[in-house]
Amino acid sequence: MPIFSRTVRNYVKSREGKKFLEQHFEFSNFQPPSLGAPLTFPGGVNVNIVGTAFDALLPLLVFRKNKKRIDSKIPAFHWISSKERRDFIKTGDLRDTLLDGAIKFATASHKSFTLNSAVQRPRPNQDIRQSLRLLFEKADSLVWTATRISNRAALSQFGIVDLLLDTTAIEVKTVKDAAHHFEHSAQLLAYFLLSQLPVVKERGVIIEKLGIYYARHGILVTIPVSELCRSEEQNMNSLSAEFLESFIRWTVDKGCDEYRPGLKQEFREQEMRLSGFSAGLIPGQFARKSP
Repeated sequence: MPIFSRTVRNYVKSREGKKFLEQHFEFSNFQPPSLGAPLTFPGGVNVNIVGTAFDALLPLLVFRKNKKRIDSKIPAFHWISSKERRDFIKTGDLRDTLLDGAIKFATASHKSFTLNSAVQRPRPNQDIRQSLRLLFEKADSLVWTATRISNRAALSQFGIVDLLLDTTAIEVKTVKDAAHHFEHSAQLLAYFLLSQLPVVKERGVIIEKLGIYYARHGILVTIPVSELCRSEEQNMNSLSAEFLESFIRWTVDKGCDEYRPGLKQEFREQEMRLSGFSAGLIPGQFARKSP
């Protein structure tokens, strides 16, 4: 894996990332939901592609359900035309052209295809379209309420939230069960910490609640971040900086094993600067730490 292609999603799965988050957050307060049987897709369908395509479509549904109360513009979708976007908001019809745009976006952006050109990309077909319609039907049965919507909200170069509704960050999962619920929770907590960075706060990104939408079950579970914090007195500005520092140190150490210590330190300081920090001013005096 290239040195800086790692994201906080990778980090929270590592021993170091888990240890950091468990020191400051009580995961047991956000228990896995009882999901029941998942939707079944036609055989042979690439579930990863279906999931990524649905991630792209869901904000359109939420916007349509809230078009009279929304105070922000409809999110931009470069994979469909403005006419297709307007037509869906007006009619709610899931036309093949709309679904195919989402499918093509998913195959173009999915890592398994972008990192390996030899892998054949799935083309839009009836089975994938049917899978997306089934997921859409589940989502349409829920009450989605929001006055502000952001799809794929970039918190930094290290993390992107699937959906931000007002102050609730939501990750959309097309998994069969909740076996990785705590891993998904860790991912969201990492996004929350990124949102506390000054450079992100300046963009107006505010996260107060975390949510996981289990798309194959039509179940959304949420929890206020405050209910996960181990200490009410925790300074989130300081903690977010410590988290970023820990993440970048881990990233460089994993990606630069063969580099000399001095060069690794240069990489660390460079990444901190690119992330919006002056290396010598963050908690822990990052620039002065030994490699």
